[in-house]
Order: sequence, then C-alpha cells, then structure tokens
Amino acid sequence: MRPHPEPLPTTTESVVQTFVFLLVAFAAMVVASYPMATLLVLAGVGVLTLATVAVLTARRSLGRRSHICIPRTGVCIDA
Repeated sequence: MRPHPEPLPTTTESVVQTFVFLLVAFAAMVVASYPMATLLVLAGVGVLTLATVAVLTARRSLGRRSHICIPRTGVCIDA
C-alpha cells in the first residue's frame, strides 16, 4: 500500500513562503552590512525586555498584579 503524496502548496502558501524567504535574505544582508548596528539593536531589545521584566517583578512584589494583553492577538499575561 503506497502512502498518499503530500498535497502541493496553494498559491497563498507559495506567496507567503517566498515573502518569508525574501525577508530572511534581506535581514541577512542587513546583518552582514551593518553588524555593529545589528548588535546595538539586539542589545536595545534585550535591555527593554529586562526592564519590562524588572518593572513587572517590582509591581508584583508590591502586591500589584498586572494584566497585560498584546493587541489583536488575544494573548494575555498575568504577572
């Protein structure tokens, strides 16, 4: 008995895959061209993440609960 072959991707899937591939290729070019700027951006994101975690931890230790929702995703965090 032969297994069923994988269905071919739809046009939408192909467009999305192409877009993601081009986006990753562009990001790789930017990283290769501007490594210092890339490191600074990553460091900034890291600092903002740590600051957010610190603020939420401080609020929680003071007895205040935070309910944060990410818009248009339905993802909520109780901290």
